[in-house]
This record gives sequence, structure tokens and C-alpha cells, in this order.
Amino acid sequence: MKTLTTILSLAATLTLSLGCDAEPELDFGDGDDITERWGFGTKLNTSFLGDFEWNELDLKGAFHEHAQLTKVCIQPKGSQDPDIYKYKSKMGSLDPVCFKPGADPIWVEKGEIMAEKYGKHYRGYDFERSSWYIDLDYDQDGTLDSSIIPQIEKMGEKVTPQGNLYWAYHWSYMTSDVTGLATKYIEQQDKPVAICEMDVDTGALEALANEDLHVDMKSGEFNPRGATMFVACVSGAVGKVQDSWGYLHHEVGFGRHETVTRVARADYCRDGTSFTEPGMKLQIEDAWGFSAIVDPFKETEAHWVVGGGAACLNLPRHPAITYEKVFTYCGIPKCEGDKPLGTYGDEILTKNW
Repeated sequence: MKTLTTILSLAATLTLSLGCDAEPELDFGDGDDITERWGFGTKLNTSFLGDFEWNELDLKGAFHEHAQLTKVCIQPKGSQDPDIYKYKSKMGSLDPVCFKPGADPIWVEKGEIMAEKYGKHYRGYDFERSSWYIDLDYDQDGTLDSSIIPQIEKMGEKVTPQGNLYWAYHWSYMTSDVTGLATKYIEQQDKPVAICEMDVDTGALEALANEDLHVDMKSGEFNPRGATMFVACVSGAVGKVQDSWGYLHHEVGFGRHETVTRVARADYCRDGTSFTEPGMKLQIEDAWGFSAIVDPFKETEAHWVVGGGAACLNLPRHPAITYEKVFTYCGIPKCEGDKPLGTYGDEILTKNW
């Protein structure tokens, strides 16, 4: 496995691309109650249907996270129309292949979406321009009140900085396909609306599909959940550490993926609080051979323990944050001098830049 030696930056825009107001800038003043600021740092994920935060689907059709998948349809072989949104009126006698969650197997394997129908296996580019029919509890009152049809507008294989292949999916939807309560809050547009915010580093609108992953969007905790697909935008921390940093979920597993995501968000206290903002650069070294420190003479930020947060903190990466502020918040120990990786039982060491 190749080692990544470039400087890492987590950059995710704080302005929603779907017409929502910009989030307020971080205020690290002495009077700021940091426990009330969750969500104003670096985001875990950036996927929205209007202002409905959409992160994961139960692939067996169960109601989950205020959403329920009812059908997935792919284009039949032989249709060459590249425009998914015109295809519905042009397919003529060519019928789509549709999968019913719970009756037809749909799953994700190593980041690749797969399904089976009548003994035939579908995977990879079979899902390009596929339609996903979802009912939503848009106002989150316990009752399904809307429907929407996200689509994989395009997809392809990409390569991590370490040289490992993975699948990237560009999800979008047409506002004309939205029904129910959501129509009151989603502004009508005549072109596809991207589900992920744009990554300000690369301009990418893509997401990775993570298998059997549930993420608590407040605490940042990762847990396995069967028959679940997490849509991880590359402009949010869960996707960014896979796409730009190379820590693919199916390679590193739940614990390591969670910890690297906490590193990206400067979640020192392991409670979901992000002590940074987009664009703050850092160096990272891990015990698994993915990344290495470029300049060892820079100050240590923190040592990180898999399954926890920072084992100790020296110098927070954000210039407005001090060790004393974080200590006051959660009592985190101070790192003693410039120690090597593993000194504190840690598997990740970060240095500032």
C-alpha cells in the first residue's frame, strides 16, 4: 500500500447548494457556549433533499431516518439516451428493471451498489442513471408525507491517493418529481439539483456508498446496521476522509473510519463537537501505513485512539482555539512534549501545518 505524504485539508462549504441560507461563522469568543455550536464546524455529511437531511437508506424497505425506499429502477440495456430525465418519455417498449426492497436483494459491497432480480445479478454501471423512489417524513412528525426520486446521474471508478479503486456516485433529483409536503419547501427548478454540496477543494458533487453503516449525526458515532447504505458526500467529513484521504470504509472498518472522521472534524472530545472549520490543514500519520508526516518539526496537534477521541491534545489546529478552551470543555489531557506515534496507545498522530 502506498503512503500518502501530502498535506491534508478538510474543506466543505458552509453554504447549502440547494437554496438554504449560509450557516453562521464559528465564534470562538470567550463568551461562546461551545456545547451549543454543534453543526457549525466541519460537517459529517452534506446531502440534502431540499432542506431535508438525507444520509442513509434501509435497502430492505424499512422506515429509517424519516425515509423509506419503495423501489429502485435501472435502465434496460439498449437505451443510449444519456439524459436520464428525458429517458422516461423515450424508452418506448423498453421497460426498466425495477427492484422492490425486501423482495429483491439490494446491497452495497465494497462501495459498489448491487442487486439481483430473477437470478440475474446487477452491479457497477448497471446503476448509472438509476432511479430511487423514496417516501419521506419531511416534517419528521412520524408520518410519511412526501415522495422524491433521487437518481444516480453519473458514476465511475476513482482512485484514492494511495492508489486504491472505489466507486463515486453523483446523485441528483428533479424538483418536478417531488410530491406532498416537500413541494412547499423545495423551489422548483428546470434542471437537476445535486444532492451533495460542492466540495470547495475539488468542485466534486459526488458521494460514496458505504455498506451497513449508520452514523449518529449528533455524536459522530459509527455503528454497523445491516441492509443500510450511507450516502457519504465527498464534501462532508465521512466521505472526504475516504475520497481525498484514502481511508475507504470497506478497507479500514467502522472504528478506524469513525476515528479518522473525528480527526478531520477536530472532534477531540468524541462527542460530535467540531473544533475547526473548513480549510484548516493538518498532517496525519497512522499505524496502518496509509499516511505519513511531511514535516516532523511542526507542532503536534493530538494523539488519537481508535474507538475514542484524542488521547491528549497539544495545539489545536484552529488559530482561535486554545488547549485551555478544550480542557475547560471536556478535561482533555495535555500531550507531554513531542512524542512519537503510539506513545499514548494511539494509532493516529496529527501535526499542524
